[in-house]
Amino acid sequence: MHRKTWWVICLLLITTAVISAGLAVRNRHQAVKQPPRAPETTQYSRQPVTVKQKNRFIRRISAPAVANFQRNRIILPSVVVAQAVLESHYGLSTLYRAAKNPFGIKGSYHGKSMAFYTHEVINGKPIRVLANFRKYPNLKAAINDHNQLLHRKFVKQKICSVIERRPAYCSKTAMRRILIMQLN
Repeated sequence: MHRKTWWVICLLLITTAVISAGLAVRNRHQAVKQPPRAPETTQYSRQPVTVKQKNRFIRRISAPAVANFQRNRIILPSVVVAQAVLESHYGLSTLYRAAKNPFGIKGSYHGKSMAFYTHEVINGKPIRVLANFRKYPNLKAAINDHNQLLHRKFVKQKICSVIERRPAYCSKTAMRRILIMQLN
């Protein structure tokens, strides 16, 4: 009887050791599979933004936006400022503070990007996605890139399809003339 008790105890100890080792391996494997910790694009203080903070951010964005518009005459500074305010919550978002990206533009800029969690709607369902966002060296680069992106994706496309009706005739000079006529 004494011998039987000894075998039961050994069997229980071996079973416990095997189960513990299996759990340790599983936990280690799950820790490796978890996505890296990345901040949310919209993380900012829940405190209301003061008028002083709003004005300071608008001045910070508007100076390079106006200079860019005076140079290129493509995207109105008011559009640049409005989108920066909406996307970065007056510069309080983590994406703006960490990546100098006030517009929430995804992808990379000269090979530089940062991963942030963002909320997307895919097939009608809201989901949380880890995405790469462009990281800029400074605000001027972000505004220049934003203006080029808008020009490429929207302005040029609209002018070519609506006004000219023939994309082959959409030269840079023709588009500038049309934009200047629209602005005047």
